[in-house]
Amino acid sequence: MLRTRVRTLGTVLAATFLLSACKKEAPEDAPQTVTLPGPKDAAKAGTGSGAGGEADAPEDGEDLPDAETLLAKVVDAVGGADRIEAITSFYEEAQVESPKQNLRGTVRMWWQKGDFYAETDLPGVGLTRQGKKGETVWSEDPIFGPRVLSGPEAEQTKWQAKLTLAHRWRDFFDRARTVAKRTEGDRTIYDVELVKDPDTKVVLHVDANTYEVVSETLEQASPMGKVPVTVRFFDVREVAGVKMPYRIELDTPLGKMIHTVTKIEVGVPVDPAKFEVPTAPAGVPAAPKLPANGTPALPGAGPNGAPSVPSPEARPDATAH
Repeated sequence: MLRTRVRTLGTVLAATFLLSACKKEAPEDAPQTVTLPGPKDAAKAGTGSGAGGEADAPEDGEDLPDAETLLAKVVDAVGGADRIEAITSFYEEAQVESPKQNLRGTVRMWWQKGDFYAETDLPGVGLTRQGKKGETVWSEDPIFGPRVLSGPEAEQTKWQAKLTLAHRWRDFFDRARTVAKRTEGDRTIYDVELVKDPDTKVVLHVDANTYEVVSETLEQASPMGKVPVTVRFFDVREVAGVKMPYRIELDTPLGKMIHTVTKIEVGVPVDPAKFEVPTAPAGVPAAPKLPANGTPALPGAGPNGAPSVPSPEARPDATAH
């Protein structure tokens, strides 16, 4: 699974939500904070575990299969470890939309051996860019500006940059356990929890017959805090011998983002310079100070790591029309 899409969609959704909030009129003395719904609210909104709405209660009184055995079967179902390892680079184009916000845009992504660069262009919102090179993870969007990510945000991005988490889960998590067996429509689902610490956890929902991961649940780390997320995978096709979803739906209390692949090229040459941390443009003034989030700024950024985007007439390269 091309998990990098999940991180990209999450960041775009957060930026879109805040941009919409900023456009609404509010009294000058109104609190400048955003309160996110908690997990209970997420469940009410239909963002609970699984791939098709509310699941039946877990089946008690029976032994659950070993999690590591299930994850090995997931790897085989995707295409096998050898074929996964054989994919060393790819280029992808996709359409992304947020129905609630009535937004549509495009995504381009370059990936090579776990490093990546992705750009999402949403008219009315702007350009969001993300990248990873080695241990350095960065992001730049119209709301939060350029940032080098740290803590849970950075750690999540690293494991989300893997083609198939089940294949290399030990690189990021300390333990795996099967926590439930349940029915969901006509499917039997095993819930497999991967845990490192309270901030590093994800639950994979595995079809007991096909051993495909049909969905996953996690708390997406963001500058706004943790956001409960359900990721659903659809339209799975084989690419270079590996099964990949061509449609991903990301459900959160903030709304839904849909990512639909239009093009994938495997084995293409990728310039490693794409993954480098960019330098903030010279002469761009710093934005008003944001709430502290412990995120170090990019080189050349303002003191809070989030330079504002100047109006067209204020830009040095602006021309009269």
